[in-house]
Amino acid sequence: MNTNAVAYKKIGDAIKKRFKKTKFAKNNPNMFKGGDVKIHPGAKKDSSKDSPKNKKAKLKVGKKYTKAQLTAKKRIAAGKTIADVKAANTKSMKDAAKKRNEAFKKTGKSTIEQRRAAAKKKMQDAARKRNEAFKKKRAKK
Repeated sequence: MNTNAVAYKKIGDAIKKRFKKTKFAKNNPNMFKGGDVKIHPGAKKDSSKDSPKNKKAKLKVGKKYTKAQLTAKKRIAAGKTIADVKAANTKSMKDAAKKRNEAFKKTGKSTIEQRRAAAKKKMQDAARKRNEAFKKKRAKK
């Protein structure tokens, strides 16, 4: 056990003893339930389940997290480093580019051109359908 942790544990125990004598302690009996007082962020317990890695991955109830914080918590819980995530993103990007390039070699058109052409055709078909409906409605009058 870390010597600083031992010192902080002693200080924490002294604080607990003083705390138990106060009115606040009588009104809040569960204040120190389930663990030691941690004054110093570097103080560690003997328990291996409360490693810094596991603590970072846990979400606190009632606290609001940003999107970046949530993705960081998820990454840490998965046991990945930032470099691992960047490498995976780069690999998937390169794989997608290879796939697009193969499609371009076969058709001679980029995927963007294909999507635009499909969207244009869809809009034209919808316009024709509306025009037919309009003509039928006008013919009935």
